[in-house]
Amino acid sequence: MVNKHRFLVVDDEPRYIDYLRRILGIYDTVEIEGVEHPEDALMLLGGGEKFDMIFLDLHFPRIRGMAVFDLFRNIVKQTPVVVLTEAFDEGLIVKLLEAGATGFALKSAVTSYETFMATYYSNFSRFYTHRRVKEEIRKDVDRRLSEIRDDMVRLRDLGSELNVLLGEY
Repeated sequence: MVNKHRFLVVDDEPRYIDYLRRILGIYDTVEIEGVEHPEDALMLLGGGEKFDMIFLDLHFPRIRGMAVFDLFRNIVKQTPVVVLTEAFDEGLIVKLLEAGATGFALKSAVTSYETFMATYYSNFSRFYTHRRVKEEIRKDVDRRLSEIRDDMVRLRDLGSELNVLLGEY
């Protein structure tokens, strides 16, 4: 059984969703779910649908830019979100990455199965590496806090012993 990659594409241009389905649909390993409104994507995700990655356009008739990404902010903790963009806007890209986006892809650069999957794997790797590093840091901080608590208990005990000794004099 071949493991399928499930992708959610959120883009108000149905032609772009159809384009991705055409270039990727010839492979049994890819399944594209496309929706034209961020609200529809949130309903799918809220209903328990699972995807390997979400490709998110930022330009919709009623909402644009960071406001779109903000709708997905809680989701990015579990699922990699790659922002689709028509043009490179370094300032916006930096804000998105700082806010938790896994990466970005220029729509015009996704021209084949190979370029799409390269985008997927590079962003997938970044997402899980970042998650693993955060987990290692959290474990290290927890370990260090435990050591500090142990040191504080020892200091308290030493202080008690010192008070007893000083009280004897």
